[in-house]
Amino acid sequence: MSDTLGTQGNGNISLSPTFKVAFVAVSVATVLAFITNLYIAFTYPELTEAQNNVLSICENIVTTGFGAIVGLLGGKAA
Repeated sequence: MSDTLGTQGNGNISLSPTFKVAFVAVSVATVLAFITNLYIAFTYPELTEAQNNVLSICENIVTTGFGAIVGLLGGKAA
């Protein structure tokens, strides 16, 4: 039997399909942006303006994605 907070009677947290999709989507986007960031940083010694813009966008995606992951997990744990 589940209560209103999403926990089951045995203390386990139930995860809805929507939560799983959101978590996986945010995690994949964050990891891809991080890998792209590392690739650009280590492959090109001198960056063009466009590469600097992509690097900046990837940094923002990683920062936002990490915050979203922490928020999703924190919201589920509360």
